[in-house]
Amino acid sequence: MSKQVNRALVFALLILYTFSQLYLVSQTLECSLSPVFPFWVLLLCMTSWLTASIPYGLLVGLPASVFVLIFASRRFPADLSLQLNDILDRITGVYVEHFMAAGESYPYLQSVPDHNFLLILFAFLLASYMAACLTSRSSRIGLALLGALPFSIGCLIVNEKPSVLCVLGLVLFLALLAVSGPQYQESSNSWRLVLLALIPVSLLFALLVWLIQPSEYSFEPQPLELSDTFEALEQRLDDWMNERFALEGLPYSSDSSTESSQGDASKKNEDILWQNGNGALDLTQNSSEDDLNREFLRIRPMQDGSYYLRAVSYGDYIGTGWLPADETTGSSSLGFSAEAMLAAGAREARLPIQDLAALKYRCLPYFSTEVRSFDSFVPASIVSSYTAEYVSLPDQALLLQIPAQLVDAEESYRLYAHRVYTALPEDTRYALQNVCQNVGLSAENGDIITEVARYVQSSGVYDVSTEAYPSSDYAVYFLTEAHRGYCIHFATAAAALYRTLGIPARITEGFLITAKGGEATVVRGENAHAWVEVYQDGLGWLPVEVTGQSGLNSAPAEANIPEPSSEPTQSETSETQSPSQLQKAPPTPMPVGLVTDTASPSASSGAALSYALSRILFVLLCLAGLSALVFLRRLLLLRWRLHQYTQRNTKKAVIYMYRMAERAAVFGQKIPVSLQRTAEKAAFSAHPITEEERLICQNELEELLSRCQADLRFWKKLRFLYLYVLK
Repeated sequence: MSKQVNRALVFALLILYTFSQLYLVSQTLECSLSPVFPFWVLLLCMTSWLTASIPYGLLVGLPASVFVLIFASRRFPADLSLQLNDILDRITGVYVEHFMAAGESYPYLQSVPDHNFLLILFAFLLASYMAACLTSRSSRIGLALLGALPFSIGCLIVNEKPSVLCVLGLVLFLALLAVSGPQYQESSNSWRLVLLALIPVSLLFALLVWLIQPSEYSFEPQPLELSDTFEALEQRLDDWMNERFALEGLPYSSDSSTESSQGDASKKNEDILWQNGNGALDLTQNSSEDDLNREFLRIRPMQDGSYYLRAVSYGDYIGTGWLPADETTGSSSLGFSAEAMLAAGAREARLPIQDLAALKYRCLPYFSTEVRSFDSFVPASIVSSYTAEYVSLPDQALLLQIPAQLVDAEESYRLYAHRVYTALPEDTRYALQNVCQNVGLSAENGDIITEVARYVQSSGVYDVSTEAYPSSDYAVYFLTEAHRGYCIHFATAAAALYRTLGIPARITEGFLITAKGGEATVVRGENAHAWVEVYQDGLGWLPVEVTGQSGLNSAPAEANIPEPSSEPTQSETSETQSPSQLQKAPPTPMPVGLVTDTASPSASSGAALSYALSRILFVLLCLAGLSALVFLRRLLLLRWRLHQYTQRNTKKAVIYMYRMAERAAVFGQKIPVSLQRTAEKAAFSAHPITEEERLICQNELEELLSRCQADLRFWKKLRFLYLYVLK
């Protein structure tokens, strides 16, 4: 009688939890469900209960669960990935509306008509886990709470008006679970206590429902100040996972990675398309079909846009190419503009990147906040998967001023920039001075940087098949005779013109890619690009797009460009301000790492959160799968050992018990003398072992294991229960 009632009680608790939890989740995320959805959940609860509760139930319940899921997939045909993506978007929207943008309406995808099959699959996972917990012979309450509380608390935090019946169902489940005890024993009389507790608890809940009147109660959302805390936690998780796990479609790689991600040993530290292998950029080189199809990077941005990924800059013009500038300065300027934007209140963003070609440099978006030791590039590390942190271009213009702690470093660097990055061969300078005079370009013009960019863009036709020029000065030849070239020729001509006008400029090589938020995008050789960086006094290097629009994969949209503050720094209050004077406006149009779109702030932050949640969900699913395997192994071993204890051959049963006692002796327990003697009799004597002797040995073993479990500390107890599976 007790055995059947206890099993029925487990089934009742399983149904109570699964239905309450599922409907609380579906109401919180506003999921669409079919009227027959409860029928499928009930079937899965029954198969999970059979698996965990009856002898050899795994042989019956697991195949039954598989058949139920197969029939459910036919009854509700749908793309599971689309349903999962829509659920993640709903989780993102609930979080954004509640924590990050109270009062705003998040633009949901609404990409699927219903979520039946995904929630049926979720119901199977919930029911399987909870059935294993409810039938556990130890740590029953703790394991059940570990699975139940995270989902319940998460829903209750963000649900403005949760279903009273769902909440009361969960509370009733927790109350009955606590009353039923921390251990499941089929033959115990704990069910009587549960039934006695059920009557007053049910009456109390009925009274609460009558007093509260669920149809009438209201909830006014209050502004919460937890956003910063959650963002900090999200960033830490993001950093931790990117060093250890891949993105979806981005396998984790290190210096010992496979050929698919790193190539063989002969391909270490490779260059981009126009480099000649000696650290120089060669203007005479062209790209083959294989180069254009070659995979260099894989990125997964958080929102749609055009991304400029800078690799390396060159500052020494030699007519047919560029060499790295002489970096005699003791500081790097790459972080000046990013620090100024952060000081003005701009927000950080993150771009996961995987290096597929073992490049010499890290390819980073503007305006990256990564620590640097070089002024023109960031060297690659042995880890090919990394997250680039950068400052996203704000939706409105900001008045920027470099932070006080960087003022001295910036002033020292700008003297270096005006000396090194304005140098040109005398013949080149003379020829380009004539060009400037003929077209009216003058350093006195207030918007000279934009004028030069537009002039170069209109000076030639973009042609990727352009052959090497019959000249030793590509900048002059492009502007005066060829009027044809690709991005590297446009950028070379513009950089030389800026230098002619006394503006520090350098050419930068990298990639331009248009990508969709949340999707893994491969960056190929055809995305290689070159552009110009000009030095903005008081702000740092800013990129300028000078290639004709027909040459861009996707023309960058006009963006709101941050403006430097008109207030001079402390060291600029002297009477003479020469190069220290800030220009009134930075160059336009320019790439900014991320070309912002018209999406609302909540949508962009939601895309970032959706990406983070998808990765967290991936890790949680891996942990859940590993936990399920551990519990399944434990369940199978316990069933097997019970079968060994009660087998018909009593001699073998006693010998098996003695072996289990020997394992317990590893944890500091002594084997009972009577158990040892009976085992010796079973092994070496011709006399039979009676059923009474077997029962005595089994009771002594159970007492031994119980004492051992009680005396162990937490970590040893985990080994005892889940590695050795002794009890």
